[in-house]
Amino acid sequence: MPQDVGEFLRRAELCVHFRQEPWPEGKSAEDAERRDFIVRNIEQFCTGLAEEDRSLREKYRGESSVIKALDGAKEWEE
Repeated sequence: MPQDVGEFLRRAELCVHFRQEPWPEGKSAEDAERRDFIVRNIEQFCTGLAEEDRSLREKYRGESSVIKALDGAKEWEE
């Protein structure tokens, strides 16, 4: 797998992970800190994935194994 695709897949996996994190609804400092942590990580890992996905699909359009890997990582879109 090309390095740029591997890095994209890692980011996509982390995006999905943080979007599925339970959202602390309490008013404690710990809950506020956890919410901030989740938001920061979603912003870090999810921002730009759609554009990067399109770019990688274009770059590797003739490589079926790469396209298949990208197709398998579409959970980040949900």
